[in-house]
Amino acid sequence: MSVWPANVTVEALEADAIAATGLEDFGGTEYREGLSVLLGDYRRHAHFDAAGAAGARAMLMGVLVQRLKAQHSLRQTRRARIPVRRPWLILSMPRSGTTALHRLLAADPTAQGLEHWLGLFPQPRPPAATWSAHPDFQATAAALAGMRAASPEIFALHAMTADEVDECRLLLMQSFANMSFFQNAVAPDYEAWHWQCDMRAAYARHRALLELIDGGAGRRWVLKDPSHLMSLEALSREYPDMRVICTRRPAEVFLPSVAALVLAARRLNEPEASPEEIGRLQLALWSRCAHELQEWRAAHPEIPWCDVDHEALRREPLAAIGAIYEAFGEPLGDEAAAAIRARAARLEAGASTQQLTLEDFGLSRRAVRIAFPEEFV
Repeated sequence: MSVWPANVTVEALEADAIAATGLEDFGGTEYREGLSVLLGDYRRHAHFDAAGAAGARAMLMGVLVQRLKAQHSLRQTRRARIPVRRPWLILSMPRSGTTALHRLLAADPTAQGLEHWLGLFPQPRPPAATWSAHPDFQATAAALAGMRAASPEIFALHAMTADEVDECRLLLMQSFANMSFFQNAVAPDYEAWHWQCDMRAAYARHRALLELIDGGAGRRWVLKDPSHLMSLEALSREYPDMRVICTRRPAEVFLPSVAALVLAARRLNEPEASPEEIGRLQLALWSRCAHELQEWRAAHPEIPWCDVDHEALRREPLAAIGAIYEAFGEPLGDEAAAAIRARAARLEAGASTQQLTLEDFGLSRRAVRIAFPEEFV
């Protein structure tokens, strides 16, 4: 039973965010529907303890603060923005090598990714040498340090730093339209809403924020977020010229890994979350996403696509990445290859060695093989 306070409403959170920032322009109202549905779940379904409810409330207000600050940056930045053109999007099952691939591709000096701190506080990207002194960078680093202290398990599975590229969810959360919200707390109504919601405004804002962060550099965007699999048609309407990279790893391998990550994150606010509960959620979610991805690919043969085998990426990262560049008709120069090779060495040194099984989360190979399309098992 949730201990969510009845007086935490959309209006109350907005008022708190305005008071905290002195800013009033949220840049539209598309976020309010998702936030309202989520608050209903927090009242009726979430399993927060008192500390978890306080943490969830702080998170929601923090997202609204980030939206206010981002909107202020959008209004203040008058220079012409370079449109996002031909972005590379990693659209794959989670825990299938996407993070490593994302970081390797972003190492190319002609590319750019979404750094964690700029995902939280979108603004024109300043010179990297100045980041450590920036208040928003410092706030991000402090928040990640606090999360690591509270849940080392999360960072053992998915290392995060303020200066490292991260997922598009950081921008989409400003529209309260992202699976993070129902992964991190029991929120069945929000999950159902998110599957059918209109994502056009959320992706228009996503684009605007990327163009703000780009700051006029015009480098190729390399983006990733498995939550895009819930809204592929809206994504492709916003970015019809995208190129898709899909990493491949068997579901029976990636599912326990993603379940472990979600369980660790869920227990920050819902300490009694069980492995079996999370296992069921991940099986249902990712099998549906796999079917959505398969059907969307078949419906859009015009979108350039490159499959990447997880094991091939792990064994020979530069060769796997070279194949991506070749598939998209892009040259992989010596400088880019050297940067990617150096980044691969650092990733290998920090790779997780945790061994997990389907049975750890109440799942079976049979259930996975029934739920997923054949190409994912």
